[in-house]
Amino acid sequence: MRILQAAGIDRHAYLVVDRDETKHPATWKTIAFIPYYFLKVFRGIPFREALFLAYYCALLKSTDAKIGLTTVDNDQWQQSVGRFVKGISWIAVQNGIRTDVDYASKKQCTPFHHYVCLGNYTRFVQAKHGFHAEHYHAYGSMLASAFKANQATRNTPDLDICFVSEFKSIIADGHVSKRMARSIMQDIIRLHDEHPELRIAVACRAADDREHDFYRDQIGDRDIDVVRKTDDVFHVYRLMDRSRLCLGSSSTALYEAFGWGSKVLFINRSEYDDRHAHGFLPELCYTEAQGYQALRDHIFFLLQMDQDAFNTQTAESRRELCSWNPERPGHKRLFQLIDRLLSE
Repeated sequence: MRILQAAGIDRHAYLVVDRDETKHPATWKTIAFIPYYFLKVFRGIPFREALFLAYYCALLKSTDAKIGLTTVDNDQWQQSVGRFVKGISWIAVQNGIRTDVDYASKKQCTPFHHYVCLGNYTRFVQAKHGFHAEHYHAYGSMLASAFKANQATRNTPDLDICFVSEFKSIIADGHVSKRMARSIMQDIIRLHDEHPELRIAVACRAADDREHDFYRDQIGDRDIDVVRKTDDVFHVYRLMDRSRLCLGSSSTALYEAFGWGSKVLFINRSEYDDRHAHGFLPELCYTEAQGYQALRDHIFFLLQMDQDAFNTQTAESRRELCSWNPERPGHKRLFQLIDRLLSE
């Protein structure tokens, strides 16, 4: 919400709709629309879910809004609202990288009128599974755009390596994502022991002591900083922007940093080929190496690579995966789109 406000949403009258129905008491106008939408949505879904969806369709319709906007683009509930409520231009803003696993098990539909996506890759993977928005806008990441727009120049890196965590405390210890995180962290620790001059930090995903302890317990008293998540919405971006190289497995933040030109390395030690949009990643930014030696060599290759050469070799991939144009920031383009739709 802070990003939307910073980009100019306050120029227009708007309502923020929360999925907690107690925050939006029904008016007579909303109540009048509920039966109509209930009959439209109640087709093979549980009664309570249908009533919930009908209520929100009715709520949006009763506002007389011209535009609906969501930053939860991968939620079928959001797609359903956009499908059933006519007369509203429905805009979805992509909030994470999307791969085959996000669409393979879902029913085909036309989710949104306007889809503001990270890059053309999203359009490609959606089309492969029969998903088609009416209009695609490859504006890149809204958060990364707002972050970079506030910088006159890139920070001079004071870190060599930033490991971007994807830790989730609710995931069982044996889950592939935790196995990968532990495996990669062990190699980073070994790299630090062999090259203590390297300045390394771990960017935590959440404000969760269990995440911090997961890494700290492995690292011990070594001089590797485990940076807790803060209230700063740009927490991870700041750490990545301070680093010569960003590492991780499949974090969207890595794609965003890649988009603005940071050196990145995606490390896939899972059994899944489709966890990554790796078909669009250049080989120098992706590895499935299981052993330490190969990973170490890849890391030093990227650290020693000339930045201009990296930018040249990755230009097309960065544009397709997560577009970033400093002359036309994505969050500003989003509100140009909103202004245009409101004026039609």
